[in-house]
Amino acid sequence: MRGNSRLLVILITCLVSINSWAQISSSKLNIDGQNLSWQQVAEVLQEQISGKLYYDLQDFDSVRFSISKSNSSLQSILKELFENTEFQYRIYQDKSVFITKERAININLPVGFFSLESDQEQLAEEIPPEFMINQAAAENERNLESKLITIGQSNGRGMTGKAKITGYIKDVATGEPMIGAVIFKENPRVGTVTNLLGFYSLTLPKGKHELFIQSIGMRDTKRQIMLRGDGKLDVELLEEIQALREVVVRSERDQNINSFNMGVEKLDIKTLKQIPTAFGETDVL
Repeated sequence: MRGNSRLLVILITCLVSINSWAQISSSKLNIDGQNLSWQQVAEVLQEQISGKLYYDLQDFDSVRFSISKSNSSLQSILKELFENTEFQYRIYQDKSVFITKERAININLPVGFFSLESDQEQLAEEIPPEFMINQAAAENERNLESKLITIGQSNGRGMTGKAKITGYIKDVATGEPMIGAVIFKENPRVGTVTNLLGFYSLTLPKGKHELFIQSIGMRDTKRQIMLRGDGKLDVELLEEIQALREVVVRSERDQNINSFNMGVEKLDIKTLKQIPTAFGETDVL
């Protein structure tokens, strides 16, 4: 018996909820006024519906409405209000109304929105192509840093002597040459700098080396090489993006002026008589 009573209460609650949600589309509204602000229009509509109106009041700053409708649905009233204007409206689940300027809100979710595969596909569509390219370049850069690169061919004399490495340092995104980029090795420190074309030339003893490449505004990188003879090694650098913290600049105003008194020069009668005259008057200036 108690179970049946609880079930009856739940059904009544659901019916009441469904009825209240349906009131936006089923309610017949009345509005009549000339030169009304949007706030006045919204208050009149809000009093007659159980749903909620969502909008940004600043969008309606200088907009006025004149309308006279009786026994009409909310949709027909909104259609008449916003016809031939830049305002858009959407009614969601018959209980919420979203009003926006220029661009309408998409209230319909795509099919399979809550599935993992759909989420991944949608996320891939929303990620900018530039971001995907940078991610791929960063992953490729990490692989190159850990890879042992063999340069040159052995001349049969073993790993004695020295060999020359040449190449270009460029920006991976634009292909522009990196001027003034530094290529060096440690212990002992031997290095060089790229020219205006991004070209460098570096002579090192044959054998295994770890080269470090640096340039202003670019991400530092390195290369593991096995130098067997003269050869070429080109390097592409990624842009270094640094997040800056908030900076607050404060200053106190200095009071440089102590008074506004004008300068005063006293002249005696004897001095005034020596001053030349102009048009019969003494020219003090």
